[in-house]
Amino acid sequence: NFGELVELSGFVTRCCSPKGRGDVNFDGSIDVADLAWMVDYLFVTYKALPCMEAGDMDNDGDVSIADLNLLVEKLFITIDVPDVVCTY
Repeated sequence: NFGELVELSGFVTRCCSPKGRGDVNFDGSIDVADLAWMVDYLFVTYKALPCMEAGDMDNDGDVSIADLNLLVEKLFITIDVPDVVCTY
């Protein structure tokens, strides 16, 4: 279920999205809508994302511009960003 603790590369993290890192609006897909939510959080309203853990693309415990950059790269440049995916 959502909020399940999972281990990734020696780190234990909370996973709240079945799609893993990048599904910041928690709609079950990773797309430009997630990018818009992250931009809004970082630069406009600072309103918490529906899934803050999914916005922490680099797993450093904080959602920052570095995470925004990784999401852009994941969406448009197709880099291999390690995902944290819940298992059901």
